[in-house]
Amino acid sequence: MTADARLLLINAAERLIAQHGYAALSLRQVGVVAGQRNNSAAQYHFGTKDGRLEAIMTA
Repeated sequence: MTADARLLLINAAERLIAQHGYAALSLRQVGVVAGQRNNSAAQYHFGTKDGRLEAIMTA
């Protein structure tokens, strides 16, 4: 995975949070919206749902 993939995942997570709220967001959903074929891509980059939020806030 590259830094570009991580950025795609962060952007996808931001869009999904804006549309559905943080509580409804799943790591798998982020990967699908980001166009990742690997279902574990978001978990690899962020670890947890809170890790994803931290990545969004620091990006």
